[in-house]
Formats: sequence, C-alpha cells, structure tokens
Amino acid sequence: MRIAATVELNLEPPCDFRAEETEESAHQAASGRGPRRGRILIMDDESQVREIMYRQLAICGYEVMAAVHGEEAVKAYSQALEAGRPFDAVILDLLVANGWGGERTLDELLRLDPGVRALVCSGTLAGPRKHYEKKGFRGFIGKPYTLAELRGELETVLSA
Repeated sequence: MRIAATVELNLEPPCDFRAEETEESAHQAASGRGPRRGRILIMDDESQVREIMYRQLAICGYEVMAAVHGEEAVKAYSQALEAGRPFDAVILDLLVANGWGGERTLDELLRLDPGVRALVCSGTLAGPRKHYEKKGFRGFIGKPYTLAELRGELETVLSA
C-alpha cells in the first residue's frame, strides 16, 4: 500500500518583511560602519531567487520590494516615484520567461527616471560588461552570488 502526499510551500516574502533593527544595528548604520539604508526594487521571475535576494537585502538593512517581471517592476517604480518614495536602486534579472526581461525593463525605467540606478543580475551575461553599461546598467551581479558580492556591488552603485 502506497500513501502519497502533496506539500505546497509558499516562499514569497510578505510585503512588509524587513530585517529587525536593533539599537546596535541602528548605531552602526548611523556611524557608517553598518548596513546602508535604502529602498531597493528587485525583479526576478524565479520565486526562490526573489526570496533569497529579498531576505539578503533585508538583512543588510534595505527596504525591499519584489516584482516577478518587468511590467510589474515598472508599475511599482512609477508608483513609488508618484508617492515621493523613489527606489534608490533596482536589481533586474536579465532573462524572464513570461514578461519583460532586464534590458526592456531598464529602457522603460529610463523613460520614467533617467537617473535610475540599475544593476543587472544573471547567470548568463550575453556579452561584455561594456554592452550592459551602454544599455544603462551601473552594476553587475552574476548568479550564483554571495551575500558579500551582492552587498558590495549594490553599495558601489549607490555610492557612485
């Protein structure tokens, strides 16, 4: 006799998920030794990648919003601009299965905000870095990446 079961896990982060701020982390951030604060929009069609990046950035002290595809990311970015709470940077997956990928999304974001700080995130960068710089990307994150690589590249882009 065989028994089968189906388990469904929802790994989507709640919209209001933020890293818990302690007095020590607040002091470190204020002194410049701790994590930088800022609003980051991430776009990736793979739920596990979004979840991991979301949590990593939240742990570093960022306020994070996640989008599945480019159309959703552009809408979120536009709404944030209209609300007077713009994102400090966006991290865009290059290739998306059902929707706009990173390049098309960045084209639309640049129409809304020519100063958008965008990083491309991909396991397969099709071409040299210069190609993506010409498209308007300011940073590059290769998959897989470490937390230190993600944080370092993001902080480089934010401080430029």
